[in-house]
Amino acid sequence: MHLKPRYLCMYRDDTKGKGAFQAEVLMRTFAAYLSECEATTRSPLDFGLPIGGLAICAAAVERGLLLYQTGRLLTEEEQDADVQAALDEGKGNLAESLRDFYLRLRTFSEGGWGTPTQNYVKVILKLNEKQWRGILKASMKHVKRSKTLAKTQEVGGEEEDDRALMIVDSDDEGYSGDSE
Repeated sequence: MHLKPRYLCMYRDDTKGKGAFQAEVLMRTFAAYLSECEATTRSPLDFGLPIGGLAICAAAVERGLLLYQTGRLLTEEEQDADVQAALDEGKGNLAESLRDFYLRLRTFSEGGWGTPTQNYVKVILKLNEKQWRGILKASMKHVKRSKTLAKTQEVGGEEEDDRALMIVDSDDEGYSGDSE
């Protein structure tokens, strides 16, 4: 597995660095995202290129590969022991790196994965039209069409749920905290 220095694991050809953002595991993850988008629109591309979607999928794949790389999930006590051992050896930088690493593995949240996701966005914004066609072609072969959406389209729609009928006033300033 090639995470660093060039994240070759995100390429279709992970030995030569060809096919950026086209690794099979990323394409399957991105396809799951596109499948969810398709359930709410006619096309996953109705709102433009899914730059953020691809970036968050890349971050999720990176996290999954990091978890796989460790071989098993360490308990919080084991993680704390690793950090303490580094501190005991006078390796403060290593202890800090371990602490950050374990936090990132523990949760998939803005705190641990916001910056990596934003960094993927920076690279994804550089992709050209041909590269996007390759990414979309590679991922769309894994997109599964929602059976519920297909049934809804065949029948001609479904009844509106009461939640979808809520009225939002244009002068509504949001919740004030008063219940009356």
